[in-house]
Amino acid sequence: MYPEIKKKSKGSLVKLWQEFLNKQGYDTGEPDGDFGKNTDTATKNFQKDHDLDADGDVGNNTWNAAIADGFGIPEIIAGGAETQGLTSSRLREIMTGVKSSDVETFLEPIKRVMQKYQITTPLRMAHFLAQLGHESGSLRYKQEIASGAAY
Repeated sequence: MYPEIKKKSKGSLVKLWQEFLNKQGYDTGEPDGDFGKNTDTATKNFQKDHDLDADGDVGNNTWNAAIADGFGIPEIIAGGAETQGLTSSRLREIMTGVKSSDVETFLEPIKRVMQKYQITTPLRMAHFLAQLGHESGSLRYKQEIASGAAY
């Protein structure tokens, strides 16, 4: 399952989509990462040409058609080494005071969980990592501290 982008979406994935559409002959204008009118029109034309529902939303069927046409699956979709840009240095910035050894221990499992539960948009990632940091004291605590009696 791939992340959906549509009108009013913004970011690096939108820019990659615009670059792909332009290379395919669908004019989005200058790729700027802002899914506006030109990108919407180009997306609908791409969908029509691929016998898809031309709704302008880039979901699984549109991604699959694009991949078949040579769209390289970026890491933020594939869930590879750079899940939405999460690197050990970025995790250190987010989890202030974390030990380097803990970053190396938890980075890959965090990325796997994020991909599994589709925590792939910047907003979802921010919420998830903020909650993780809060609950674990920036990855300092590996088990529940409270007894649970208060719950």
